[in-house]
Amino acid sequence: PEICDDAAAFFDANDPRDIATTIATLLSDDALRTQCVVRGRERAADFTWDQTARGLLGVFEESADRVHIH
Repeated sequence: PEICDDAAAFFDANDPRDIATTIATLLSDDALRTQCVVRGRERAADFTWDQTARGLLGVFEESADRVHIH
């Protein structure tokens, strides 16, 4: 949920019936499937290589500050 937000259909990974029901729903509900695709593309746009690199650099800088490395 923290990655997909509202761009995915979620299910209990330990419940085969719930997995099957979710898959069946996505296969039969065109509107829901389209909504997941549209929201998924929007959500994926939030995860660029540039943003990832900047975030990682921030973690490195914060870590260096905590141990006083420069």
